[in-house]
Amino acid sequence: MQKENSMTQCIAIYDISGIQSFIFSTNKLREMVGGSKIVHKILFELLPKKLGYENDNWENEDFSKEIPQGRSGNVIYIGGGNALVLYENEESYKSVTIELQKEVFELSGGGIRLCHAKIKIDHLDKKGSFVEKIQKPLMQALTTYKQNTAPIQTARGFAFGAQDNETKEPIVSVPPSEDSPCKYASYGRFKKNEIFYSTRDEEKSSKEISQYYADNFEQFRDEEEKSFVAVIHIDGNTMGKQIINFANKNQEEKTLFEQLKAMRELSKEISKIYRDTLDNTVNEIFKKEIETEKAYRAAQQLTKNIPYREIISDGDDITVIIKSNKALQFCDLFVKTLEKEYGNYLHLKDFHISVGIGIAFVHDKFPFSTAYDIAEQLCKNAKKRGLEYPFSKNNIDVTHSSMDFQIIKSGMTTDIKNFRASNYYLDKNNQEPKCLLRRPYLYIKENVPKEYTYTNFIDTYEELVNLGIANNKLKALQHAYATSEMEIDYVIQMIKARKKCELQPWMGNKATYFDILDVWDYLKGGQIDENLTTDD
Repeated sequence: MQKENSMTQCIAIYDISGIQSFIFSTNKLREMVGGSKIVHKILFELLPKKLGYENDNWENEDFSKEIPQGRSGNVIYIGGGNALVLYENEESYKSVTIELQKEVFELSGGGIRLCHAKIKIDHLDKKGSFVEKIQKPLMQALTTYKQNTAPIQTARGFAFGAQDNETKEPIVSVPPSEDSPCKYASYGRFKKNEIFYSTRDEEKSSKEISQYYADNFEQFRDEEEKSFVAVIHIDGNTMGKQIINFANKNQEEKTLFEQLKAMRELSKEISKIYRDTLDNTVNEIFKKEIETEKAYRAAQQLTKNIPYREIISDGDDITVIIKSNKALQFCDLFVKTLEKEYGNYLHLKDFHISVGIGIAFVHDKFPFSTAYDIAEQLCKNAKKRGLEYPFSKNNIDVTHSSMDFQIIKSGMTTDIKNFRASNYYLDKNNQEPKCLLRRPYLYIKENVPKEYTYTNFIDTYEELVNLGIANNKLKALQHAYATSEMEIDYVIQMIKARKKCELQPWMGNKATYFDILDVWDYLKGGQIDENLTTDD
């Protein structure tokens, strides 16, 4: 039996703001994971529950204009940090939203902001432009909400007793016992710990690969290994343009409701391909480590877990923390897997699926809020390189996957563009100063300059490895690049004299070897024969 719609239906959009600052406000891995789980829980679990879905199973239910008895609305899609819902009327929208806002505040203590807006809709059976009739009005309404509504702030008060050393908020929780996992903390940190530990046992008992993920940064280290990790941020390229093109193709043939259904399926496919690509990549990269963990657990021995953690995984928006020497290999395989698979999806066969990637190599004590910010800047920088070499698909300019990386040291400015402009050029007084960096790199072999391809980066690295140049000479060359051309020529001549080889330190006005030397320890170069570590 269906409810009678006594009032005009409406479509609502929900958007979570402040995700990054909420998750990365701590340097404790379990708290980052807990923060991420809270963000995921809001839209993927709480919203369907408030709408009246059973077991949060909105994806497997057919989407309908009719709202079933006992349900306030139907989910159109959830992904990319937002959700779209069809409500039977405005009162239902208000009721669900108020209850959801309460839950968000309870979970985050005001650390994240749930933004929302709605438009009335009474013409779903008519043809028209999804973009003009639904998307644009919704986004305009959401922008207005954000501009005119202040975020809810926590009542922090004064810390008469004790103050959280990270958030500076009052301590509001104490451990119930000495061995309790949730230590003294402010409200926000306590909730992150609480959800992490409440879901950990469930995660570890599952058959999913997540049961092997690290719980802390100690599990990222080998004996005597430097405490460096890589923060990787991945974001899809030109998805907005391609989605609009997809919508426009349907507007003359399909009703707005049919277009909504098509967009729902498209959203699900986009989320699935990135989810599958991520899982397959992790499985392949950590194949040996996973098998070792399985053997340890079967023998009931102490385990270490694999040095990897997903922090954000929402459609084409992905951020992970991984062992530093796995980062470049991980990104290369991710791109290959992604581009290999997207033709197998019904709605994605006409899409070009590619990504921009930013890798920030940081010490595990470095502030992760800053590390994420830099990784995001690097991702945007990589995308710009892709935009320099676009190609056409379905009359739309699309781009290839690309990657940029940076080793982050203490005291370094967070403005990557200005930092590089000040530190990675030689002969700045010349009209064409020489740049130490070839990065960002494109994951393509042809139709772009050779020096910008990741293939050439790896080929050049392997040439250096095969020459068997001593580590001290490689370090001397890296130092020379940051000193002067005269010093570079001196070191090159020393290497040539000993190895009887030809080395070209420049490709045009770009350094041939600096990028490789900069991440030498994170490639196989860090495992060169110990007998080759010095030259007398």
